[in-house]
Amino acid sequence: MENKKHSTSVWSEIEPYCVIKTVLKNLWMVVLAAVAFSMLAYIAVTLMMKPTYTSSVIFVATPKNALSSGNATISTSTADQFSSLLSGTMLRKQIQQEYGSAVDNVTVSAKAVSGTSVIKVNATGQTPSAAYYMTSGIVEHYAEWTPYLMNTVVLEVVNAPNIPSNDEFLARQRRIVLIAAPIGALLMTALLCFLCFISRTVQTTVGARNQVDAPLLVTIRHERRHRTLKSLLSRKKASLLISNPTTAFSYVETVHQLRARVEHAKKHHGCKAFLITSVSENEGKSTLAANLALCLAKRYKKVLLVDCDMRKATQSQIFGMKAEQSKSLNALLKGELDPSALVHALQYRKSDNLFCLFSSVMRHNTSALLGSVQMRQILKVLRENFDYVIVDTPPMGYFTDSALLADQTDASILVLRQDKVTDLAANDTIDALRRCNARFLGFVFNDVHTLNLATRLLGGRHGYGYGYGYSSGYEYGYGKRGYSKNGYGYGYGYGSKGYYGSGKERIDDEPAQKGEDSDGTT
Repeated sequence: MENKKHSTSVWSEIEPYCVIKTVLKNLWMVVLAAVAFSMLAYIAVTLMMKPTYTSSVIFVATPKNALSSGNATISTSTADQFSSLLSGTMLRKQIQQEYGSAVDNVTVSAKAVSGTSVIKVNATGQTPSAAYYMTSGIVEHYAEWTPYLMNTVVLEVVNAPNIPSNDEFLARQRRIVLIAAPIGALLMTALLCFLCFISRTVQTTVGARNQVDAPLLVTIRHERRHRTLKSLLSRKKASLLISNPTTAFSYVETVHQLRARVEHAKKHHGCKAFLITSVSENEGKSTLAANLALCLAKRYKKVLLVDCDMRKATQSQIFGMKAEQSKSLNALLKGELDPSALVHALQYRKSDNLFCLFSSVMRHNTSALLGSVQMRQILKVLRENFDYVIVDTPPMGYFTDSALLADQTDASILVLRQDKVTDLAANDTIDALRRCNARFLGFVFNDVHTLNLATRLLGGRHGYGYGYGYSSGYEYGYGKRGYSKNGYGYGYGYGSKGYYGSGKERIDDEPAQKGEDSDGTT
């Protein structure tokens, strides 16, 4: 297999939508990290930070004589002199004699308020009483010592010392805790983004081409199942079918592209039975199989959809039909092949011109039934009587049912949902499909979300145009071939660089990608 790695940036393989989805999906981890960091910050502040309390007293300096009365402000040197007096041993000893050891570890500072004659004295201690005792002692005894240091000014107390409260320490503690919470949330968000970057899941179309060792058949953009307010409010699980008039035109046309690939495989390789599988569950393989069958049924007389996913039979639910146990594939595989019983088990949808063979849920012995001679005989009869047989199978990454059926069908298609499985798991599944008898056509990149506005509007590097109107005939096809019947019709065309082809100049198929044949194989 030729290496398909392109010289593209690693960022082209990362879809911002997937990153945001990962963060929102694990939002509980972000909240938990914020709470954990807040708790750790609270414990750290409580254990490591000792609370301190500050009591303040304000002095105003007035000149002693008229010669210095013009100086309304106090210099920094005067505040320094007063600060040296407060931190000296003589005044402190006098205060300690009065209040004892309660003021031993109290620190005192004095600072002049710029442009004023005000000096603010702060006493900081480990308890509110220690700080208050120190400021009270300063107010009581400062007048006995200031005349020796400051001869030109007189200090007067403006306000009495205040008793500090615990609010300041609690505010500091609360501030640190509040800062720690967003830091923890940001760190967890960064970790989730990093894990999304290194997860190696297939997130973009560029990544699908680079990471997956197989041809990319089509890329199917995300299509909302509830397109009306009524369906959204009803909360019913709606099926996404191209026969629904509310289904987006872009989704329908993408299924038409896949149908063209299937037609190509039949024309050039004689393939009639096509297996649709995935790596894991919930990748949209059953919905894609149903829509592919519907699309083929619009052009051919006999198309059959077979639900071989007995472990999780969903095709009957997709079409809103009831799968009877006596008419299911399970019942056919448990007895001898009876053509009349096989015909009786087929259900025909006249509105869609589609035949269906449903299954009922069966947890045990499914691999033995699907790999039996009876299953081979049923598929042989179906090939002989139908133009196309679409086989929906269980996820190949979980069970061996798909591998057994891949040996009995003609071609296989793998469905990969965006950001669902890793490229390693996808490539292992592709290798397993290639070892089977069925021709592996390629993979479908399904349910793709994107935040790139240009990609959403243009649909990638291939552009398209369309027109529709009432006409006497219906023309639909690629190249010179088409199927027509009376009714409403439209025409469309695809170009390799966004050019639009008219209804008379349509190409037969999309050009094969570099390194692969026109049938989608390499």
